[in-house]
Amino acid sequence: MELKYKRQRAMRDMFLFMCFTGLAYADLRAITYDNIHTDSDGGTWLMGNRIKTGVAYVVKLLPIAIELIEKYRGVDEKKDSPDCVFPVGEYNTMFLSLRIIGKKCDCHTEVTPHVARHTFAVLAILKGMPLETLQKVLGTTPSFPHRYMPNLSIRKWAKILTSFARR
Repeated sequence: MELKYKRQRAMRDMFLFMCFTGLAYADLRAITYDNIHTDSDGGTWLMGNRIKTGVAYVVKLLPIAIELIEKYRGVDEKKDSPDCVFPVGEYNTMFLSLRIIGKKCDCHTEVTPHVARHTFAVLAILKGMPLETLQKVLGTTPSFPHRYMPNLSIRKWAKILTSFARR
């Protein structure tokens, strides 16, 4: 979809980054280049502590997430500081921009920053990521899986649980 305004394009990019990393809005706003690390195999990782809980998170960055980071490197307009990775801005600004983008895309689900985090969690579960690993990636507490269960069909949950029972 072609977006006319630069700010809407930035909001779309940040939403996609959250879909591919599972970050919450507050965590996205807080990440700096110091949170990005490269391992000895050349893999790129995002590491930090959740703003809400203080719990550590560790996310291996996929190529699209790295591409989005590089897209905003050196672009300081609207960033809280030059060290910040993205020009996040206020929550309401992002919320309203995503709402407009969702309507333009004829999306039947309200597009919000938190939908991106849920999207990541559901996709990770569907791809077979163990819940303990997902918990570490998202920086959540042990009680979190129930939040994502309604987003999965009963058949898919049965398949996931059966595969874990076999392990």
